[in-house]
Amino acid sequence: LPYAIETFGEVCDLAKPLGLTVNLEYVPIASVNNLATSVEVLRKANRSNAGLMVDTHHFHRAGDNPAELSKLPKEWFNFAHICDAQAEIPADRAEMTRILREERLYLGEGGIDIAAILNAMPKMVYSIELPNLARVKEFGPAEHVFRCLEAAKKYVAEKVIHAKTN
Repeated sequence: LPYAIETFGEVCDLAKPLGLTVNLEYVPIASVNNLATSVEVLRKANRSNAGLMVDTHHFHRAGDNPAELSKLPKEWFNFAHICDAQAEIPADRAEMTRILREERLYLGEGGIDIAAILNAMPKMVYSIELPNLARVKEFGPAEHVFRCLEAAKKYVAEKVIHAKTN
């Protein structure tokens, strides 16, 4: 973890003169693998241009609690990656890696409580990260992108509190 903290701080320092924020995304198969570890990196790096980027898939796979998000500084949240996936968390690392790289689901299709995650964070930009090789093969890239966007718009409009207050 000391290497992650030092390196993250260095990246923030390089980005600051350019007016950029650096958003830390944790991945359950990496050394910075959950919300608590990410918070530790952010607090110890202590950079004004540092942020936390939550990916709903990784959040679920890490077994994190949405209530913990509301305890964090609002200025850490700049954008989030959204997608869905099966509720069951694979025990096998190779299977977990395969799913995160090629089998994410449209919002509302899987078992992740995306609404609880998004509603625990401040209003921000959502970025769809939804690799699904089978659907790209079946529908083609353009149709897959269209379906990703339509599912996300519908889900957010129905389930996310921030969407209802616009």
